[in-house]
Amino acid sequence: VLGGRNMSGCSSIIFNKNGNKFYVFSELALKEYSINNLRCTDSIIANFGKCGTISPNGRFYARSLVKKVGRRKVYCIISIIDRSSRDIIKILDGHKDDILNVSFSNDGETLATLSKDKTIRIWNVSDGKCKKIIPLLANGYNMAFDSDSKFLAVSVNQLYELDVINIYNVKTGKLLQSLKGHMGGIESIRFSSDGKYIVSASDDKTTKVWDVTTGICVQTFKGSTQWVRNAIFGPNDYYIASSSADGIIRIWDFPPIEELIRETHRRFNDNPLTPEERRKYYLE
Repeated sequence: VLGGRNMSGCSSIIFNKNGNKFYVFSELALKEYSINNLRCTDSIIANFGKCGTISPNGRFYARSLVKKVGRRKVYCIISIIDRSSRDIIKILDGHKDDILNVSFSNDGETLATLSKDKTIRIWNVSDGKCKKIIPLLANGYNMAFDSDSKFLAVSVNQLYELDVINIYNVKTGKLLQSLKGHMGGIESIRFSSDGKYIVSASDDKTTKVWDVTTGICVQTFKGSTQWVRNAIFGPNDYYIASSSADGIIRIWDFPPIEELIRETHRRFNDNPLTPEERRKYYLE
């Protein structure tokens, strides 16, 4: 569990590719932590506006900027910044309302932005051009690429219904799957490294893990005293980090289902059932 000054209001957690560090965003700072001792190893103090993120290799980070649209000032622009020099390298401009979420692809070459204008824009990081616009029928709030950047999961607030997670094909924009089960708003979603699972954080104070293919919730983590703002898989998907509105980051163990099955097989091979136990469980 990690807490302390400036941790309240943390809005995003991202692990680096090596799994030895993770990054925590709040409205006023980006902090880098070591996974071994949970000590802060770098800190960038800045106004990240509505949202921010960092590329998986840690080279770039993105944050929203204010632009005047009509008589309103909205966070509808994204700046991509070189982390070492702190220089702005690209400005992404195209949305008509506040940008609520930004997400880098696993290779860091693509950035997705989700806005209150009910669109998702897919951007090329190198030239700053918009490659694809995915329209949404309802307000979306959070999103995440799978490891191959072929699919995009989006939390959607449906009118008069509970929030759901919709999975889209990035190339075609087609809706492939809907995940239902949270009893409150969904604050964050992330894919596992193999793309088989999604972890979601909700203001119902739970963190859930979903099977992408079946749409079934396979595990629910409870313990947060306030709504959970963010959750993400660690390297090899063997643990999950979650942050909640109480200013605490929790690390949860999560062996993948396949590993649990393999471990069960190993235990049975090492300790086979006795004839009496086999009869008890109607195995013979």
